[in-house]
Amino acid sequence: VIIENRLKKDNTGNIKIYERFWDADIDRENKDTVHPLLIYADLLENGIDRNIETAEMIYDQFIYRHIRED
Repeated sequence: VIIENRLKKDNTGNIKIYERFWDADIDRENKDTVHPLLIYADLLENGIDRNIETAEMIYDQFIYRHIRED
């Protein structure tokens, strides 16, 4: 894992590796990029207006269509 992902030692902390929780086979153009839901959450986290605006665009373009009301 270390060699394949070119990880480097960090003297200030540990590296955490998480198992992917989304379906890698979903219809996306570039499967090597981060899932839009993670980008959306990351942009909302810091509360900067410009990031929130970008998060809304990502939500409208990539996330909204997958959310259904039951």
